[in-house]
Amino acid sequence: MDTEKIQAAIKTLKSLCSVIYGSRAHVNITAEQGVDFETALACMERQVPKTVNRDSIYRFSGKCPSCGVVCTDDEKYCKICLQALDWESEAEK
Repeated sequence: MDTEKIQAAIKTLKSLCSVIYGSRAHVNITAEQGVDFETALACMERQVPKTVNRDSIYRFSGKCPSCGVVCTDDEKYCKICLQALDWESEAEK
């Protein structure tokens, strides 16, 4: 799935969540289902690649932009938080 489709889905889910939470009295939704929506949204947001912080002292690594753990440049996802990683610097794009 490409990034633009994921971002569109995130936008749709956020608007649905705001409608649901805004009219909770009129919608039959439990607290657990609300947490499920938030979890799904967080998972979707992690699929949009974020640029790696290359301030690391190591040549072929950088820090995850979400959790800060050191990742190597052969990793597409952070091994801790599963954030999709973008290894291209702004200058390379």
